[in-house]
Amino acid sequence: MNVNPYPCEDYTGDFDKRDKYDNYDNCDKYDKHDDDKCKRDCDKVGEQVVDISLPIEICPEADLGKIETECCGKPYIQCEQEPCGATCSIVITQSVKIKIPVKFGIKTIEGNSFIKCCDKHCED
Repeated sequence: MNVNPYPCEDYTGDFDKRDKYDNYDNCDKYDKHDDDKCKRDCDKVGEQVVDISLPIEICPEADLGKIETECCGKPYIQCEQEPCGATCSIVITQSVKIKIPVKFGIKTIEGNSFIKCCDKHCED
């Protein structure tokens, strides 16, 4: 059974093999990890794309200010008599300008951020 003690040696990827030393052939196969000159490194970089989210709750706010009114012009009076002549009704109509100050806004509440692993790659 042929067991390769250095599995990275067979790797044909495009990483920089910094594990080739001038005196590699002078090292005994059993002490290659004991001597820094004979150490076989296998440098790799792992990558993972993640989504990081921050939930933000947005709540509407509205504050009502002091309402002001102002009459516009003269009132309009309309008189109506019942067909039998027993009563009559008067309807008074007045145009009124109403000022309603409202302050609109929002309130934000920051939630707890969270992370989720993804099975995708970054695209530039």
